[in-house]
Amino acid sequence: MKKLARNYNYYIGITLMMFITVSFAPKNLQSTAFISEERASVDSNFNTVNWNDFTKTEALSKTNKKKILVSLYTDWCGWCKKMDKETFTDKRIIASVNNDFYPIKFNAEQKGTVLFMEREFKYMAQYKTHEIAIALTGGELSYPSTIILDENFEFIDRIPGYVSADAMADILEFYGKDIYKTTKWDVYKKSKLTKN
Repeated sequence: MKKLARNYNYYIGITLMMFITVSFAPKNLQSTAFISEERASVDSNFNTVNWNDFTKTEALSKTNKKKILVSLYTDWCGWCKKMDKETFTDKRIIASVNNDFYPIKFNAEQKGTVLFMEREFKYMAQYKTHEIAIALTGGELSYPSTIILDENFEFIDRIPGYVSADAMADILEFYGKDIYKTTKWDVYKKSKLTKN
C-alpha cells in the first residue's frame, strides 16, 4: 500500500511540474504549443487522402472550386495496389492532394450507376468496364490511371500507369499550382532538375 501511495504521489508531482512549466513558460513557447496542438487537429485530415465519389465532389465544388484528381483502379491491378501503398500514403502527396484537389478513387470495373454532371454513367458489359472510366481516359484504358480535371470538370491530363511519390509530387505541383497554364511539362521538369 505504501508503494502505491508513493507512485501516486510521484505521478501527482510530475503532473504538477508539467502544469507549472507550461503555465509559466514564456508567451512565445505557449503560443507555439497552442499552434502545434491546433495544427495537429487540422493535420489529422492529412493522415490519408480524403477520397470522395463523383456525386460528393460535384456537390463540394459548388461552394469551393478545386481541381479534381481521379485515381482509376481495378481490384486485380497489382500496380494500383502498389500506388495506394507507396504513393498515396506519402505525407507530401496526402497534403497536396487534400489541399489542392478533390480526390476521387474509382473502380473502373464497378457495376453501379454513377450520376455525374446530370448524366447517368453505367457499367458497360461489352467492355467489362464502367462508362465513366472510358469517358475519362478517352477509351485508352490502363490501370492505374490518374486523371486531372479542372475546377469545371474539364479534362486537363491523363497519366497512365504507376506513378512514384516523387513523380506524383511534381505532377501535383505542376497542375495544383497552375504552373501548367504558363509552362510546358518538359520545361518545368528541366527547371526542377537544375534546382537540385
